[in-house]
Amino acid sequence: MKFFDKDDDNGFDENGIHKKTKKRFDPDGYDRTGYDRKNFDREGYNRSGIDREGYDRAGYNKEGCNRSGFNREGFDKKGYNRSGYNKEGYNIDGFDSEGFDKKGYNRSGYNKEGYDRGGFDRKGFDKKGYDRSGYNKDGYNIDGFDSEGFDRKGYDRSGYNKDGYDRKGYDRGGFNREGIHKTTKTEFNTKGFDWEGYGRDGFDRKGYDRGGYARDGYDRKGYDRGGFNREGYDREGYARDGYNRKGYDRDGFDREGYDRDGFNREGIHKTTKTKFAPSGFDREGYDQNGLDKSELKGKHENILFIMYPFKGDKKFAKLIAGGLHDFYDADSPLYHLTIMKNGCSREIISKIKHCARHSFIFKPQIHETKLTIGVYWETDSVREDIAKQILKNTILGMRGEFNPQANLD
Repeated sequence: MKFFDKDDDNGFDENGIHKKTKKRFDPDGYDRTGYDRKNFDREGYNRSGIDREGYDRAGYNKEGCNRSGFNREGFDKKGYNRSGYNKEGYNIDGFDSEGFDKKGYNRSGYNKEGYDRGGFDRKGFDKKGYDRSGYNKDGYNIDGFDSEGFDRKGYDRSGYNKDGYDRKGYDRGGFNREGIHKTTKTEFNTKGFDWEGYGRDGFDRKGYDRGGYARDGYDRKGYDRGGFNREGYDREGYARDGYNRKGYDRDGFDREGYDRDGFNREGIHKTTKTKFAPSGFDREGYDQNGLDKSELKGKHENILFIMYPFKGDKKFAKLIAGGLHDFYDADSPLYHLTIMKNGCSREIISKIKHCARHSFIFKPQIHETKLTIGVYWETDSVREDIAKQILKNTILGMRGEFNPQANLD
């Protein structure tokens, strides 16, 4: 039997108990094998050689990266080194240390020779000196022609200059600038036509003279020099006597002086011999009371009256010409009378307001704009017959003929 009469060099007995702490760990917290309670040695590594942050003694974690994120080859997880380039030598944007991508172009799109992907330099020319449209710095293409189709001497592919003449001074028809034909040596070609295409008789190949008229005196659309066709009518459909096929002149009157509705220029109807047709309406569509067929629109002299029997089914708003508004915004039923002032004097405007006000059962509200007078009465329900009577009374009032509030019950 062997006895130990002293501890080891670190103060632990044969059972691993430290002489000072009387425990398995020394005052610094390490056991006889040199590891603390969490199995890390004094240098901070566990029995597998890994520190608390997961790095080995060489400084790499289980993924093979050091604390800076680079592996033993010097690349991070994304494959880039400390300078920002991958194994192929390109950064995250795809450019190498000189600033060129895999195809050899920089961020501006040019290669080391100074040409873009289309093969053109910064001035827009390719290696042969032609721009994107195919022309060189002098303005000529590879065939030697400019954008208008002429070469350096001013001739096109067919051999003619801008004036239409070839190198010998003849045009496509064979005529020189003096109008002499190169073959016949006269003003006419071998077919008998001059440089403008007209023969000795003054007519072209299609039979028209310089004025555009054929031998029978009519142009291509069938009109003579006076502007009339073979039937005797001009382009607007009127004959030489000024009447169209239906017998009306340009003002709309027939040979007896009446228009299509039977009114003459003075507004007198040919049947009734009055300003009103048998239907009871004048040329403008108003009857003796100044009302049209709807009885919701009327006229007195040059003043126009329009009645809107609004039944409350939607918002009411009327836009007046010129950007001015005769406007009433409401959901409830109302009678709304709009009067177009047409340059009325203040005296007439006062009379309009008076007549309109006294044509309603109850006192209405009146609002005036630059062009209109609006009169409206909001009520529980609206009847079209009452709306018509209000309009009629207003117009009769302007004439001094109505009984206020008549027939409004």
